[in-house]
Amino acid sequence: MLQQLVRLRGPARFMSQPSADVELDEPHLAIWNAIAHLFPAHAMVDQVDYGWLLVSWELPPGRGASAHFAAPVMLRIEPGLLLALWTCEPHERDEIAREQEGAVRVRLDEYDPNSRLPSCGVIVLGE
Repeated sequence: MLQQLVRLRGPARFMSQPSADVELDEPHLAIWNAIAHLFPAHAMVDQVDYGWLLVSWELPPGRGASAHFAAPVMLRIEPGLLLALWTCEPHERDEIAREQEGAVRVRLDEYDPNSRLPSCGVIVLGE
């Protein structure tokens, strides 16, 4: 049922799409709006099918920089949470999304943007 709901509500989105062209659907946008302040203002977010958000940003050039972009932060929205976000009223969606901020904040404490690999693992929301 969840997959049908996601397919009916919007076009398929793939990681290969550039961030500037990606529009987030309502549940993913609510999550992003609730956690965006935890990331640099120039962070880019991509929505990937079935409850994933990938976040990265351009790093300033420097001696120790191993890449031009921060290691991606991967967020997975559990199917139950995603279904709740799809089916609730807009004000409830925002409240539910704000409740996820703490889980993201805790995992970002382990995060190193200069790492070649994601250092905070996958952040699972709605566990």
